[in-house]
Amino acid sequence: MSSLWISILVSVAAFVVLALSLRRSRVSLGFPMAYLFILLLDHMPGAWAQSVSGGLLQGYYYTELGMRITAVAIACFVVGAFLVTGRRRADPAPAPAERSSFALFCLVGGWVFTFALSFLNSVSSFGAAAHEAGAIWMLGVMIGLREALKRKVPTVVAFWVGALAVYPTVMLVHGGYLVHGSVVAIPVISSLAITTRRFWRLALSAVVLLVVGLSAFVTYFEGRPEIRGSVWGGGSLHERVSTIADVAGRAHIIDPGRLDDLSALNTRLNQSYFIGIAADRLDGGVSEYLHGRSLWEGVESVVPRAMWSNKQVVAGSGTLVADATGLDLDTGTSWAVGNVMELYINFGWAGIVVGFVVLGFIIASLDRRAALAERRGDFGGALLFFLPCVAFTRPDLSAVDIASGAAAALIAALVWRMAWLYWVGRRRAVRPAPVRAVETS
Repeated sequence: MSSLWISILVSVAAFVVLALSLRRSRVSLGFPMAYLFILLLDHMPGAWAQSVSGGLLQGYYYTELGMRITAVAIACFVVGAFLVTGRRRADPAPAPAERSSFALFCLVGGWVFTFALSFLNSVSSFGAAAHEAGAIWMLGVMIGLREALKRKVPTVVAFWVGALAVYPTVMLVHGGYLVHGSVVAIPVISSLAITTRRFWRLALSAVVLLVVGLSAFVTYFEGRPEIRGSVWGGGSLHERVSTIADVAGRAHIIDPGRLDDLSALNTRLNQSYFIGIAADRLDGGVSEYLHGRSLWEGVESVVPRAMWSNKQVVAGSGTLVADATGLDLDTGTSWAVGNVMELYINFGWAGIVVGFVVLGFIIASLDRRAALAERRGDFGGALLFFLPCVAFTRPDLSAVDIASGAAAALIAALVWRMAWLYWVGRRRAVRPAPVRAVETS
């Protein structure tokens, strides 16, 4: 068995161990699982394509090296998460609460910031908090869909499934992006996976979703020039929808014997290739470790620009990927460095081991606290942990983006908490007091 296959199997096994650990306690919103799934989505499809291509795809050596580093990162993440999820506790049972009302509050509020007030994202200092505030709709769908499935009301289930599909659909029709719009559904699906009673149903559903998802991706990738030509070219809504429908009409099940399918995975979902190049250059002395420079910039990014007018740190990965790989990358395209590459180019294997144990611990801790607050019916408390957890569950971003996003998310969570408490207070104030019967003699 090749080293690449071993790395793939280790990664999958670590993911299964994490899923079993979360399902055992069931006090989780699924964010540790969502983080690993997104990380695997960025790395493993391309690695799998390389392993079954029979040498027809270029970059096997670098992919193998990068996937080896990624597999260790995933295992260390699971160790960090297990420090939180592995301890046995007497967790409280879910308390009665107005979950349906809270779910609608989150859904409507999140959509207002995501769509109607999206222009606020460009406002200096305030824009980051406004952007993170929109993610609250995900919590609404998590709770709403879970409650609907418990009650087994088809119309309500259909409503929340439709709500989950809104953001990916808008991103595809108005932006031409499939992956970026679809990954937001992963935390919601992961949350449901925690509460699913039968493990075999979960495993079967995961395989089906994986095949359907990859099949949709390779179909989209082949038709991407047409879709983006229509969207970015200013086509009407009818033209965009027609183009997307034409591409969808050519859909097919992913075929490991079809070179175009493998090439699509290798081109777009193979971050391990870039990690391998960066690691090879560092090992050969062609480039030097950053020794924490980009991570320190993440710390600096937390300071609002309104308080530090000449701050040099900007959002995004900048030239990190180009500098680490030595590749002549298109400057018009955003090349995200991702957690694995950034930690490795800063401190090598030590950065991978320590960094991912810490990441696993942080995300699992925030996830558990949010889930416990939701169980108690303390929805304001759940918000305080939920939004920062969303900001951390982005393995494809840089330390600057994650740190600044988490800080902005905390501010947004505090505002949403006040808004929810105010709304609940108003509802209780206008609710008529119960009439007591008067005894007569």
